[in-house]
Amino acid sequence: MQKKLYKGLAMFLTAMVVFGALSKVSESMTVPWVEVSGLSSQTLEDSITIEGRIKKSKPDPVFVLAGQKVAAIEVREGQEVRVGMALMSVDIAYLEKQISEKQDEIDKLRISIERAQKEDGDNAGMKELRVRQAREQYQQVVESYSSSLAKAQEEMEQALEAAQSFVASPGDSQNVEGHDLALAYQEKQESYQLLERERNQAVMQAKQAVETAEQEPAPHSDTRSEAIDLKQREEEQERLVQLREQGGKIISGTEGVVTDIQVSVGALTSEEAAFLIEDKESGDIVQVQIEKEDEIYASEGTEILVTGYNEQGETILCEQAAIAGKKQSPENQEKLEVDISLGKGGFSYGSRASVKITRFSEKYEYCVPASAVHESEKGYYVLIVDERQTFTGKEKVAMPVDVEILEMEGGYIAVKQNGLLAGEQIIVNANKALEAGSKVRIKELGLTAED
Repeated sequence: MQKKLYKGLAMFLTAMVVFGALSKVSESMTVPWVEVSGLSSQTLEDSITIEGRIKKSKPDPVFVLAGQKVAAIEVREGQEVRVGMALMSVDIAYLEKQISEKQDEIDKLRISIERAQKEDGDNAGMKELRVRQAREQYQQVVESYSSSLAKAQEEMEQALEAAQSFVASPGDSQNVEGHDLALAYQEKQESYQLLERERNQAVMQAKQAVETAEQEPAPHSDTRSEAIDLKQREEEQERLVQLREQGGKIISGTEGVVTDIQVSVGALTSEEAAFLIEDKESGDIVQVQIEKEDEIYASEGTEILVTGYNEQGETILCEQAAIAGKKQSPENQEKLEVDISLGKGGFSYGSRASVKITRFSEKYEYCVPASAVHESEKGYYVLIVDERQTFTGKEKVAMPVDVEILEMEGGYIAVKQNGLLAGEQIIVNANKALEAGSKVRIKELGLTAED
């Protein structure tokens, strides 16, 4: 009986070992292996790499007279030019026609100004005549009344003398004749006083007529606008004549490389620059185009590395590059044209260069690899390794923790500080799909998912 008991116990133990081994084999085939990582404190960085062309930082615009018909373009883009070198030529016959038309405009303006000046002279002469006539009339009035008053005064004095003489002579008819002489004197006196009042009124009216004539403005033509137009037309004609004396050639006033030509044969020139010539002695720039959504890379605080070639074809680097300017691309409304200053870096003009722009964030305390963050209908979460107690012992399981994303750059994501993540093992990779509560095994150094 005892032997049977030992035999049964041995068989039970053997079965347990077998079942345990089978369980281990089954677990190794079904429980996922995971890679874990802890939180890290770091500054996130992200970069883009684009290609551009080496140019010079100082472009000199070349302007020509507007409205000229282009006969020939003497240079091409990328060509080096010297001072005095012809850039283009204009149609001489068309230029001669413009000079003739400009002369007609000048002649018309001069005639208009001369006519107005003659009218002003005539008006001034008429005013002078009216003033002279008023003064002469005044003088005549003064002289005329002076003579009349002198005569009236003399008659009044004679009447007074006669009356006084009669009074001094005795006679029977003294009363009658004396009375008549007194009346005669009174009449002469009244005549004199009346004439004096007339004289004063007439002189005052004549004086007012003189003042009115002197103060009355003579009509005057305002030719300031015509004078300005005349000066402008004469200057325009002078430039046209100068161009004719140059044989219709537009000459370069600087030494450099032609980078832009905005005129074409047969077309008329405009007020915009016809050519852009870059000074070869100025610093280098590399011009690139980026998407508008990437404009943040064209701002301060970025790190720029430019790789290009020198005149000998050797690879050179510039680690001190900086954003020099940006504007909307004229060819594509969805892109920005960015100039990056390289200083005098020795790059070959016109060559291609690779530009790597790296942007850095602020320093974040809670950062995880991007592969650790998952998205659900409720938002973002990460899986951490937790332990739970079972009848066979402790086992590791994946547990979700919700996170709030602050910034994503490159291979890392910064999340808002969360006490549930501090010190935890965060699952960053798994060889199988995981769910909340899934059993997991942490992949240790030297092991593979097949181990």
